[in-house]
Amino acid sequence: MSGDGVRRRLIGQITAYRTSKCLYAAVELGIPDLLARRPMTAAELAAETRTEVDPLRRVLDHLVVAEALGLDASGAYVGTEASRLLCRDAPDGIANWVRCELQEGYWHSWDRLVEQLRTGTPAFELTHQERFFEWLARSPEISDLFDATMRDGSRDLDGGLAAAIPLRPGQTVVDVGGGDGSLLAALLTASPGARGILFELPREKTEVVPALAALIAAGRARVERGSFFDGVPPGGDVHVLKRVLHDWDDERASQILGRCRDALAPGGRVVVVDMVLDDDRRVPVGRSLDVLMMILMAGRERTAADFSALGTAAGFLPAHVTATGTPLSVVELSLPAPERPEPHAGR
Repeated sequence: MSGDGVRRRLIGQITAYRTSKCLYAAVELGIPDLLARRPMTAAELAAETRTEVDPLRRVLDHLVVAEALGLDASGAYVGTEASRLLCRDAPDGIANWVRCELQEGYWHSWDRLVEQLRTGTPAFELTHQERFFEWLARSPEISDLFDATMRDGSRDLDGGLAAAIPLRPGQTVVDVGGGDGSLLAALLTASPGARGILFELPREKTEVVPALAALIAAGRARVERGSFFDGVPPGGDVHVLKRVLHDWDDERASQILGRCRDALAPGGRVVVVDMVLDDDRRVPVGRSLDVLMMILMAGRERTAADFSALGTAAGFLPAHVTATGTPLSVVELSLPAPERPEPHAGR
């Protein structure tokens, strides 16, 4: 790439936040939803959203240039395939993620990145004077948005993940920190002879997906409450940790794995479902998410070698990584086979 090309790329990267915040404003105002009904002028959109016409038009024009919106021959704004994905009721949409990723709680934390690099304290904690999950627990609206974002992110993944995590008849799987139980439901549906436990924190309002509710009613699943730092329900053959370890630094992640090890049935295994970073640093999404986890909660994404190191330190065999055809991989950590006693020599 020429010097001019490098300069243009850098400028585009530096100014990309402008488009991000315009997208956020459009989603917050419901503009993609309005344009899904019919083409509308800036004046009509301003009236519907109770905004000023001129600044709104300028934001809309930027989103046209960014190919998030379109214009028809009359000059009215129209929806596009991109704006359809920003509709709040789109079955494959990302509106919740846009609102979560770009809301003030996350956004302002980036302002303290330099300070985090100097002190080691997460930028989110420096900004809000409390840890991420403490902040989330006392912010019901943001907590609901966070949960919705997590559900949206799992929507198209759980079937493929379940296929990569086979269960034998009679086995019990414990979904540790499993949220609304969508993955557990997919696992039990794919393995009709297995049973499951959804293990989640005590919360005032917890809804499980309808598929898991049906499995609970059929006696194949149940919900237990507690913190995985204190312990995990005993006796499970398989413990699943989906998007859990990346929330924590190595010390805390090792503690979670230790709790799972102590609770597993003999010959059991832990299945970690997480993004696995590439060693050659060519896949940008993983490294970008790694920095976000660092800023929000001192968490991290990991390489296959990182998972092996964590697992062996907690008493597991080296990790076995399986690609799933999704952004997430299945990382299997198995307990060593129990030692057999030496046979006594006959007299």
